[in-house]
Amino acid sequence: MNIKQLEELIKQHNELYWENNAPVITDAEYDVLVEELRKLSPDNPLVNFNKGDTAMKSLEKIYTEDELQKWLGKRARNGSELFYIEPKLDGLTSEYRDGKLMTKNTDSSHIISLIDYDSEIGVKPLPKKGYVRGEIILLSSVDITKLQRPDGEFYKDHRNAAAGIVNRKDISNAMSQNIRLTLVSYEKIKYGITYDALCPKAVLNLDIWNKFVNLITDCDYPLDGIVVKVADPKYYKELGGTSHHDHGAIAFKFKNPKGVSVIEDIIMSVGKRKCTPVAIIKPLVLSGCTITKVSLANWKLVKEKEIRIGDQVVVERAGDVIPFISKNTHTTISYKLITTSCPSCGKELVYKEPDLVCVNQDCIGGDLKRMFYSMTTIGIEDIGMPTIKKLNDVYNVTTLAQVLTLTTDDLLKLPGFKQALSSRLGDQIHNIKAGTEDWKILASLSIHGIGNHLSKDLMKLYTLDELLILDVNNLQGIANIGPERAETLVLGLKTYKEELDSLMKQINIIQTKGEVKEETKMDSKGSICFTGKMSEVRSFYEKIAVERGYTPVDRVTSDLTMLVTIPDWSSSKVKKAEKYGVKIVMLEDWIKEK
Repeated sequence: MNIKQLEELIKQHNELYWENNAPVITDAEYDVLVEELRKLSPDNPLVNFNKGDTAMKSLEKIYTEDELQKWLGKRARNGSELFYIEPKLDGLTSEYRDGKLMTKNTDSSHIISLIDYDSEIGVKPLPKKGYVRGEIILLSSVDITKLQRPDGEFYKDHRNAAAGIVNRKDISNAMSQNIRLTLVSYEKIKYGITYDALCPKAVLNLDIWNKFVNLITDCDYPLDGIVVKVADPKYYKELGGTSHHDHGAIAFKFKNPKGVSVIEDIIMSVGKRKCTPVAIIKPLVLSGCTITKVSLANWKLVKEKEIRIGDQVVVERAGDVIPFISKNTHTTISYKLITTSCPSCGKELVYKEPDLVCVNQDCIGGDLKRMFYSMTTIGIEDIGMPTIKKLNDVYNVTTLAQVLTLTTDDLLKLPGFKQALSSRLGDQIHNIKAGTEDWKILASLSIHGIGNHLSKDLMKLYTLDELLILDVNNLQGIANIGPERAETLVLGLKTYKEELDSLMKQINIIQTKGEVKEETKMDSKGSICFTGKMSEVRSFYEKIAVERGYTPVDRVTSDLTMLVTIPDWSSSKVKKAEKYGVKIVMLEDWIKEK
């Protein structure tokens, strides 16, 4: 995006955040936009806009302990240099003086009756005389899922609720729900420590640092990170700063937003080849998203961590997107047993490390998941499992080939389907039959280990008809195939031959045999691959990569320059990158790369 596009986008999100109290992106996503604009236009007024306080400068952000160690080392004049460690509250910066309350340079005195004052000596009423500087928050312990806005909708998060109440002149809605806001003094929590104590021999003591982190995160406040700053006010001023931030303070941002909840149930989700345990938790709001379900990855993880129904759990959002359980604690001696039967057919699941699998050959659940994968792979969009189930209920379809026989009129008969949706899906089916690349047809068969990338490579060497007559010996010599995958492919083609024959008859096949991959540009920094469920579509990050001189690729190979990922070390691409010795970089770190 260019400067004008970034400015318009940031202004739009500022208005949604401040005026409408309805943010549609996370803080992390907002920061990405601001950083991109800062690179293109360092003095742009929009990059110096701080959502916490327009009268203050923003804070420079860091995300790792290594960055913190370097920052402390540069600021400390000697071993006795004192630093303050404070919570970075996720609220509205406010000033109270002699009965008048100001937020964002606006008189907010009308909400004083809703305010509790959390001072250095505890919670008490605001004084009639005196001065307080801090942030107005809604305590984290408040169940945000039960608080309604005047329009009947629910607040997205604690920050959104506090802003919505403060910015509305009529407080009757908040009063009717007995909502209490808290003005937390900036002097409330402030831990002091010398450089030598925190960084003995110039190395950050992680045990001490983590104690401070635990002390701060255990508070009942919504947080946006931790602030570390030089304690000496004179030296702080001498350090100066830029138009964006002071050099005397830094914001340590949490990599993954986290919160505490309770597991109310554990259910099984049917996949193409396995059943995945899913924790149903008491609703938890993280970064504006209400989380009620968390994948437990596989049954081996459940056994190793002894995850039980009733456990208190710490839930984090990897890359501000994917929720996962980082810690669980048993709260009772007795606990409800987890059902380990297939939710589709009711048969008992079998443990095949690391997963539970349904071995019932007639189970419809796996067939429908496979059909969903096949449809999305070949290019049918705007569908989900509810649509797949409707197709099966009404027309008893279980394969992509059967779906391609349906017309717009057929789709109109599905429950809840109207003309627009039926026409759109009908047009997609028509376009697929009119012309589709052969590699998409192969990939849509959902043969284990034969995804889009390998299908593309195979179709550059053979046509579908040629592939069908090859044996294991012919295939295992091909790059990235090997004996085991060759056997899987031959067996898969035999298993799904009837379906493949039907697809080949219905579809005008676009052959890609002989296509040569475009050579990487000579001036490229190298190849880069992205993996994991990220907050933006993949093309967003690939565009940034191209602008930075990288060549985006879809697959991890031994000659890959860099793999960018979210914190998910179970990813097959991450494991393959580790095997090849490829550089692995966290998304948040890569975004900050110059």
